[in-house]
Amino acid sequence: MKFTEANLGRIFILRLEHGDRIPDVIEEFANGNNIDSATVLFVGGSEQHSKVVVGPEDGTVEKPVPTVVNLPGVSEAVGVGTIFVNEEKAPKLHMHSAFGRNEQTVTGCTREGVHIWHIGEVIIFELTNNSAQRKINPINGFELLEVQNVNPDHIDHCTKGYVKLDGIEKLLNDLSGDKPKEVVDSAIKKLMELEDDQVKTDLVRLIEDAVRKAAFQSDFIWLAFIKDIVQEKGLEEFLKPKTIQLLNFEELMLDIQF
Repeated sequence: MKFTEANLGRIFILRLEHGDRIPDVIEEFANGNNIDSATVLFVGGSEQHSKVVVGPEDGTVEKPVPTVVNLPGVSEAVGVGTIFVNEEKAPKLHMHSAFGRNEQTVTGCTREGVHIWHIGEVIIFELTNNSAQRKINPINGFELLEVQNVNPDHIDHCTKGYVKLDGIEKLLNDLSGDKPKEVVDSAIKKLMELEDDQVKTDLVRLIEDAVRKAAFQSDFIWLAFIKDIVQEKGLEEFLKPKTIQLLNFEELMLDIQF
């Protein structure tokens, strides 16, 4: 077993419309709102002929072929799933649901397409500061979850306490202006010098979380502070286009004014 810790981020409440298709509608929402990791709850109704993966045709073969069934009629539905980005940094939903009609129940994966019948309620719990990602397994073709364990041996006391995931969370708090800019600069420099890809990945996610929080609170002083750090450390190439757009808030404000 491998594991990574995470922090609870934003919480979203979605009302899906009649005809919306899972997983598409949830993945599109996640992509538009910069959600890289999340837990997802779903309750509602599913349309007739929605497709459900109910297992492999043969579980002993190296590359299993999925068994897909169509729902025989409009069904009650409840599901739980996760969102994690794949190797192309696109958020991918993995959800299993149970569909009930009369006394019959079908349970399986929604990846082949489940259409909403009038009622669809979804709660998304964002997870931040973690290393989880989906990667294709070359043996069986599955897009599997990959995580990296936190290694306490990588602690570098020169970073003034900013180390691994605990340090990333502390640095996020200090980016709000609680510490002088020189201290945060020094910490980021030390983190970037470490030969640890996970630390750099966490640092990028930290910055993106901080930018979203600042933009949501209309804290332009904080945004300007983070923008200076990003430019000085040459981190633009690692950030998502939407994050860069939020950092260029002066241009957005001009667009609004004119």
